[in-house]
Amino acid sequence: MTDLRWGSPSDAGGAAARFGLADARFRGGDGGWWRLAEGTWETYDGGGWRAARPPDRLEGAADIVAAPRRSTVERAESGGPRDSSFPKFIERSVVDVSGAYRAGQISSGAFEDMAKGRSSDVSCACHWAVNAAAAAQHGRMYGKTYSVCPSGIFVPADSPYRQPADLAGVEVSVGFHSGSHYSAIQGLAPFLERDQIALHFAGRPNDRLRGMIDGRIKAANVWGGQYYLLEQLGFRKLVDTTFVMGFLVSPDAEVEDVKRYFRALLRAQQEIDIEPERYKHFWLKEMPKDMQGLADVRRFGPGERIVSQPYTREMYERAYRWMKTWDLMDAAEPAADYYEAVLT
Repeated sequence: MTDLRWGSPSDAGGAAARFGLADARFRGGDGGWWRLAEGTWETYDGGGWRAARPPDRLEGAADIVAAPRRSTVERAESGGPRDSSFPKFIERSVVDVSGAYRAGQISSGAFEDMAKGRSSDVSCACHWAVNAAAAAQHGRMYGKTYSVCPSGIFVPADSPYRQPADLAGVEVSVGFHSGSHYSAIQGLAPFLERDQIALHFAGRPNDRLRGMIDGRIKAANVWGGQYYLLEQLGFRKLVDTTFVMGFLVSPDAEVEDVKRYFRALLRAQQEIDIEPERYKHFWLKEMPKDMQGLADVRRFGPGERIVSQPYTREMYERAYRWMKTWDLMDAAEPAADYYEAVLT
């Protein structure tokens, strides 16, 4: 696939062929599983595979790294397959693509996505990725506002890991070049030596969520709805990794439109601050169908919060230096000046 995460059916099939996956599965937006069998797309309907027209976009390759065995409860609730072959074929794809990740063949995340160009005039990601994208002149960072996102590294309730130091050499699942990647390093650095921090690039946020629930993943850095759901299900947070989010503005965006957008965003934040319960049901829109039944969103927190403060030159330069220190950026990548990279 073009970005090894989401793509058209033809891109998905091409990605599977490039990685030599003879038995690859892909997931649609509704959580259903798809495969390409001798040139025909098929979906699993609970009783077996049947030919069907695939959705316009499929999730695969990079995200299948963390595709879990579906638990008995999940299979029963979703009407999914109950036979033992279902977990096995997922596991084969997991092993194959995980090897590609470790070999450096899969290397796409929020930064790479922004570098390719996003369709929206304003998009959001961790401030490190937005900083790097703006520095490389893939858009401009909005400098009048940023946000703070609650995040944490969780382990199962019965995990032997009790303290942050116990995670030395333990793979923590994160997304590549994304907020969970950078914030995991920032959060673990006070407790572990550099060579003790072990990260595993395990697809998108909902993949890490499923992997934790099904026991495939030992530890994961999660945020947003995934954070609140794991907390609600009794998982333990070992490290708080709350981090700053930034906004990338398209070069084609009208400045006045951008200003109006952020005025509306700040007004919405005020409403959430005053009466959060009124809006918590919207969390369900952020969650895939197979997870919605597990969540009582009335118990969720407010999530990411907009901060009406400038993203200053000092913040920009400190974040860039930190990424360089941790070898998170290509040393040859051109670094634009703050006033070139940031819309102030």
